[in-house]
Amino acid sequence: EVTYVSPNIVRLSGYTPDEVVGKNFVEFVHPDDLQDRMDQFIKTLEGLEQATEYRLVTKTGKIKWARTSARPIIKNDQITGVQGILVDITERKEIEEALRRSEEQYRIVIEHANDAIFVVQDQRIKFMNPSASEILGDTCDNISDRSFIEFVHPDDRPMIQDRYKRRIRGEKLS
Repeated sequence: EVTYVSPNIVRLSGYTPDEVVGKNFVEFVHPDDLQDRMDQFIKTLEGLEQATEYRLVTKTGKIKWARTSARPIIKNDQITGVQGILVDITERKEIEEALRRSEEQYRIVIEHANDAIFVVQDQRIKFMNPSASEILGDTCDNISDRSFIEFVHPDDRPMIQDRYKRRIRGEKLS
């Protein structure tokens, strides 16, 4: 049962302190995170101080992410409760999710491109998509110790080496 909550809870949850005090904290936890919250609460009651992240349900039903730092309250050498601080991390989680989706879309485009796409670092191929593997006839793991220039026709090597050096210097090339 919640015995105290600061007035700032209104900004995070939409609930006033009076609406939270006396309730069980699980009433505000997203159902999918409930078991983990219970497990974490028990660990805190066993004396473990920890910071965790979970979803909570606001008064309007909106889902928000919270980071909580919890520690046991000890009186007369007995654990009598749990004290925690909640921080709204919803915006950070939304940014992380948008980045994950963007990276996933980028990965799908790269993997399904008909063009050979590869990354060269220190003149070695560090990554290549399936089309590049097919064109070169091998996997990145098998050729990563060889210079990329070995895969360029000898007549084109001077031009490609020049372009590579210019790109390394930061020149914009078409």
